[in-house]
Amino acid sequence: MKKFIYFLTLFLLPIFIGCTTTTSTVKKEEVKTDSIPESMKMYSIGLSFYTQRNMGKAIEYFSKAIEMDSNYVNAYVALAKLYKDIGKREEAKKFFKLAIEKGRNNTAGYIGLAGLYTEEKKYDESIKLYNEALKVDSTDTDVYLGLAYTYQQMGDINKADSIYRMGMRINPENIALARHFADYLVEQGRYKEAAEVYENLVKVAPNNKEVREDLANAYLDAKMYEKSLAQYDTLVLKFPTDPDLWIGRANVLEKMKKYKLAEESYKKALSLAPDKAAPHLYIGDFYVRRGKFAKGEEEIRKSLEIDPGLTAAHVFLGDAYRMQGARFYKQKKWKSAKNYYLKAKQEYSHVLSSPEFAAYANKMIKHCDEILKEINKKLFLQGKK
Repeated sequence: MKKFIYFLTLFLLPIFIGCTTTTSTVKKEEVKTDSIPESMKMYSIGLSFYTQRNMGKAIEYFSKAIEMDSNYVNAYVALAKLYKDIGKREEAKKFFKLAIEKGRNNTAGYIGLAGLYTEEKKYDESIKLYNEALKVDSTDTDVYLGLAYTYQQMGDINKADSIYRMGMRINPENIALARHFADYLVEQGRYKEAAEVYENLVKVAPNNKEVREDLANAYLDAKMYEKSLAQYDTLVLKFPTDPDLWIGRANVLEKMKKYKLAEESYKKALSLAPDKAAPHLYIGDFYVRRGKFAKGEEEIRKSLEIDPGLTAAHVFLGDAYRMQGARFYKQKKWKSAKNYYLKAKQEYSHVLSSPEFAAYANKMIKHCDEILKEINKKLFLQGKK
């Protein structure tokens, strides 16, 4: 699931809100750039460079904005965020502290600095800053998000729970807070509670594709397959050209053992994006699990041709070879079984450096080694006869 992200991009809002206010009462052609403060112009240029990842220029223009207005809190926060992004954490702390000093009524500096301390496991300092931020604005639900996540990292589930819910009561329309709360519930295996959070969120944002997809997956985790399928059916009607949604729908249909419909959904995804790796990968894995090994391997290999760095493809191929090895083992066809277990090991070895798959690959390699040891004994005895 999604990882926690500190929403420091909130510092972008004031400039956009300011511009909206200016233009809402006059015609577009009458807007005069002269009315925009020079510091804001410099800040805006800095943001443009920042989004282009031109960090040197971004620093230059954010610094100019501060030279023109020493109390420009958003510029301090922007610089802090930038320095964090490039790994200069002490510089980031310096500018977050300046943002707090210059803008006592602005929570952005507190949130940013507290987030850094949480990452460094300096939880007491982080909690202190979040509580100070709440004194500044007790209705800022992004503060509740950061504070709840900090308690979550500390393992204090009761406090994390309480603070997430408090934030949700204050602003049930904060999508970021709700999604993180739901993710937190999923991590604990509280799938039905997570689904309830997403149900409420879908009411708030019925046209938000990501939120509805999250609800479909929460239902899937909770084994509420009919409800999950209903959400995916709604999604593919609204977004019929999104292959990922057809793949998600196919996955639910598989869980429901509606294999023909699942295959049709996988094929639809493939028809929409034949040049993408994912549809080939997932329909290939589907065929493997249905025992159609040749078709499955062909599709998985196509996914690797499209994306040679796709580690999941090596895992899926490893699983395909291991399953075929097991089949030949049961049939006492020792040489064929050995061949497939060796091929499985080779595929798993490709992902030993992958953070996502290394543990699984090591486990499967160990399993293959154990079976190969038994097969070698069988072949030795067979050779003696």
